[in-house]
Amino acid sequence: MLKIAEMILSQILSTIVDWLVSEAIQWMVLIFGYY
Repeated sequence: MLKIAEMILSQILSTIVDWLVSEAIQWMVLIFGYY
């Protein structure tokens, strides 16, 4: 049971990290695109 929960948590975490990275890249492009 614990293994399944760990797998789900790591899956969610990696999804969140991927999303944050793509968001950060978009913001940097937006901000630095004006300069």
